[in-house]
Amino acid sequence: MNGKDKKIYQFGDFRLLPEENILEKNGIAIPLKPKAFSTLVYLVEDHGRLVERSELLARIWGNTFVEEATVSKCIWEVRSALGDDSKTQRFIQTVPKKGYRFIDSVQIVCAEPDTLASAHKEPLRPSIDNIQPSAPAERETEKRLPRTRNKHFVRDLIWGGGLLLVLVIGVASYSSLHSNNRTLFEKRLDIKRLTTDGNATHIALAPDGKFVYYSKQEGEGESIRMRDVATDAESEVIAASKNLYGDLIVSSDGSTLYFTRRQDLASGFGIFRVDIRAGIPQRIVEVAAGNQGWFGLSSDASMVSFVRCPRRPDENCSLYVTDTATGKDERKLVTRPDPIRISTSTFTPDGSSVIFADGHSETAGNDFKLDKVDLASGTESSFSEERFFDITHLGYIEKTNSLVITALRGSSDSANIFLFDPNTHAARAIEAPLKHIKNLSLNNTVSTAAVIEVTRAFSISVIDADPDSEPKRVALGGDADFIPGKGIVFSSEMGGNLNIYSSATDGSRLRQLTNSPADKRTVAASPDGDEIFYSNNESGDLQVWRMNADGTDAKQVTKKVGGYPVRAFPDRVFFASNIDRSLWSVAADGSAEETFLRKLPKWEFTVSPDGTAIAFAQNNSGLFDIKISGVESDTIFQTLSTGLSANNSQLYVRFSQDGKYLFEMIHYADGKVVIYKQSLSGGAPVKIREAGGIKYISRFGFAVSPDERQFMIAHGDWRHDIFLLGGQN
Repeated sequence: MNGKDKKIYQFGDFRLLPEENILEKNGIAIPLKPKAFSTLVYLVEDHGRLVERSELLARIWGNTFVEEATVSKCIWEVRSALGDDSKTQRFIQTVPKKGYRFIDSVQIVCAEPDTLASAHKEPLRPSIDNIQPSAPAERETEKRLPRTRNKHFVRDLIWGGGLLLVLVIGVASYSSLHSNNRTLFEKRLDIKRLTTDGNATHIALAPDGKFVYYSKQEGEGESIRMRDVATDAESEVIAASKNLYGDLIVSSDGSTLYFTRRQDLASGFGIFRVDIRAGIPQRIVEVAAGNQGWFGLSSDASMVSFVRCPRRPDENCSLYVTDTATGKDERKLVTRPDPIRISTSTFTPDGSSVIFADGHSETAGNDFKLDKVDLASGTESSFSEERFFDITHLGYIEKTNSLVITALRGSSDSANIFLFDPNTHAARAIEAPLKHIKNLSLNNTVSTAAVIEVTRAFSISVIDADPDSEPKRVALGGDADFIPGKGIVFSSEMGGNLNIYSSATDGSRLRQLTNSPADKRTVAASPDGDEIFYSNNESGDLQVWRMNADGTDAKQVTKKVGGYPVRAFPDRVFFASNIDRSLWSVAADGSAEETFLRKLPKWEFTVSPDGTAIAFAQNNSGLFDIKISGVESDTIFQTLSTGLSANNSQLYVRFSQDGKYLFEMIHYADGKVVIYKQSLSGGAPVKIREAGGIKYISRFGFAVSPDERQFMIAHGDWRHDIFLLGGQN
């Protein structure tokens, strides 16, 4: 081997080419940030050897000061690119408190530099640079030709110039044709913003790319609108009403719009179609309980696929197909038990199969996958080995026979566009200049895409019991709790990743307590305020962790069953399993295994201060009742009537510090919240405060201060705006 030979490292389905800054999987380039790429190269070159964190910091970052958490983030990025995680550890092993080791077998191949480079170049195209000058012998012969030939010099010059011009035009035409044949995803993406009000919920791009159809939130309902891409002029396709829309799909001839619609948040969806020019919506699939808002349409518009979710243990969700002519020929293709759900689906171009996304997001890990079902035989098969946290859109590109999806890898990761290789079904992330893409719709030539970007806008407000005081927004964040004697603790993405922060109740003394790319969510403070318990998926799935109130001495508490901490005691922590909505207890220091207590009736509940009972709200003929039962039994031993309306509202409950009262916060669809206090010994709720402008509340987004004089609400909204993606040649 000479000194100019270059190494190629092969492991699994991957090839690593350090000299070319390329990581490939089955021939498809996998993007990696420079530091992450350098980290992978360093580990692979020393495969089998333990590389300590301090060594990685010195080698990769040099004299630049960075925290050790930066190494963890870099390793997380490398694992994500390899389809690895901290739980599986197929490629990179974590050695606790030490460092990392690359543990997969590595084959080293040596290649000549020219060979290595040529493997990643475009095929040779016609070019005037390929026209070689005459050889010396030919030029000598030319000199000896009779002078009579020179009289044709002008003619030859004209012909030669004409030939050269033809070659130049041919090269330009070929280059232009090649560029035009390339899809959007083979070019550098540019972007055009179409909406700014945050109210676009679903989109469909016309086949010729000239119009965008979208559903728009207007008051308590929605409309469907059509926007001219060139002029930005808008017109109404379906007038605003109290209906809520799901997916939109335009037929391949551009004449018909298919969509899902429901009457309110409590009802199921139906599937409809409307003639875009001037039609009245016609129902294809009846509105039914459990019908979801996503669906697929075959290329010839003769069939639709849709999902119905009964939410039973043996049948959480099922995939159906039916004809679009009558909607009567329903066939159930696939069923998934709880907690697996089926989301979006699409037909293959020939209409013979349906590809669908199924999985769950309860572990905060990558548990969503793509499967395929043959319509003739009903046979199921796996479409790809790729895994995701969630998949929000599926579509087929007939031009390249490729599947394209929008999906997340990691629950706080940015949703991205992924393109699947038509042969290997390996996914390649498409770098788009947007953070969180929810929907995607392509034109026929795949030169333009309409997408919806979702931005999360949640904040924490503290409301005093004093009716004359104004609610105060103190921080950007989600689930929160009061820290006795210290302030508040909450999860937030203000630093880019989902981490834990603390502050005073007025928002001052803001402090970041955790710093890693893993998701940290639900929080619960200990009674003395010295410890914080929180959910964390750093180990690969969602587990309960603890740390001191200043962020030091973080330790994993649960090892097997994990979830969301809901109440902390001096010696134990109650938490709700994120997998099956059950209640568990574990020693606060993690010294004992988790103990199962009971199944939970719903997510919104509260644990009594002595740890013996839970309380939750239940709809009783349009009014809320409060049910109280034991922590280890589902037997109801007390029912409180609130007299509060359960129509289009949600009731949150919390025990008082002495366990004799319940604080009840009702949230109405118009954004108003009202806080009450009700005695467990009986009597009607007593109103304390009310506030407005609260659109959505986090799952564990209501807390009461230890002195019961303040209330905290984690609330906000998701903004949805439309962008056009185009490709630059």
